[in-house]
Amino acid sequence: MILLLQFKILTLCSLWRPSNWKSLWFKIPYDILTVLTTICMCILTLLQFLYIILLVENSDDLTGCVFLSLTVFSVAVKMIHVLKARKDIQRLVHIFTSEPFAPTNENEIIIQQDYDRQIRKSTIIYGSAVESTVATTILKSFLFEVKDKQLPFRAWYPSDYIATWNFFALAYIHQVYSFVVGSFIDIAYETLICGFMMQICAQFEILKHRMQQLVNEQGNRSDHQKNIIINCVRHHNLIYQCSKNIVDVFSGVIGVQFFVSSLVLCTTMFQIVQKDLMSMQALSLVLYLNSLFVQIFIYCWFGNEVLLSVSLERNLSYEIGDAIYKIDWTMLEVDTQKGLIMMMNRSMKPIQITTASIISLNLDSFTTLVKMSYSAFNLLQKSQN
Repeated sequence: MILLLQFKILTLCSLWRPSNWKSLWFKIPYDILTVLTTICMCILTLLQFLYIILLVENSDDLTGCVFLSLTVFSVAVKMIHVLKARKDIQRLVHIFTSEPFAPTNENEIIIQQDYDRQIRKSTIIYGSAVESTVATTILKSFLFEVKDKQLPFRAWYPSDYIATWNFFALAYIHQVYSFVVGSFIDIAYETLICGFMMQICAQFEILKHRMQQLVNEQGNRSDHQKNIIINCVRHHNLIYQCSKNIVDVFSGVIGVQFFVSSLVLCTTMFQIVQKDLMSMQALSLVLYLNSLFVQIFIYCWFGNEVLLSVSLERNLSYEIGDAIYKIDWTMLEVDTQKGLIMMMNRSMKPIQITTASIISLNLDSFTTLVKMSYSAFNLLQKSQN
């Protein structure tokens, strides 16, 4: 199975019950935990927005609340989407682990393992950035805020949580639990999407290998070789179809993330310049900003990798087209020849991973988003002055 690390994290976060858990003794408690975790995250999101509506009094307080409330909101959206799109995600996994996508020889297994290592490495890097922010935020809260009965996040509660330690402890545990679980959900979800993008790149590498092997075995004019060519044409068509399926499943949530990120980036930078740069609060904000940059960057980086996998810049498209050109077309039937012509033409068109059919996930989009956030940050500073 592909993307094992991502699904293990989702399982630990009670969002992905393994399919082999057939017994009710496992299913019922796990489903109850799933419901409780979802409720905890949704309640925290609601309480934070109620705080903004009911208790915020000035622009400084507003910017201090917005970036955290939007982050929690985006995690809640991802949680609900994982539960809602479980069957679609399982279908994508099945496609990538079935014929013709499944590796068939040692060289193809090596190609697949190489891409699996890349996504695992990216998951660890991104996870380290996120969890360092989580650890710093919780440590700052525990050392400097608990003694004054201050919660990690500003939120509205129906009664005064400062009145008793019991109510404060309940609210504190709820926020910390939601924050920690939400961070792991965020890590798993973001790298799951990027992992599917990398699987597209892996399939182009495997297809290129199969086409080159076909050219090297040109002397064989058997029906078996014709079937291999037909399978390659089908494989190529399915790669493009699978990339469309990935966009259909995840584009809406990616669009929400980009919108949230553009707002959170500028408000976080605004908060940093308001703090003492040597304080614990500034350190936690800097780490948060760093993890946010990494989050947006990995989307755009892996989307750019998919774009390059079928562009002349990486020469995969050229190599596939060149391998097709070198095949002895005289041994092929007319329908097979038409399939190869379609394959060559399609190789010249890059795959664009988009969100909301507007934003393409590539490095240019990352640069544009950072520039927009910096412009909004300057506007906030001027209004403050």
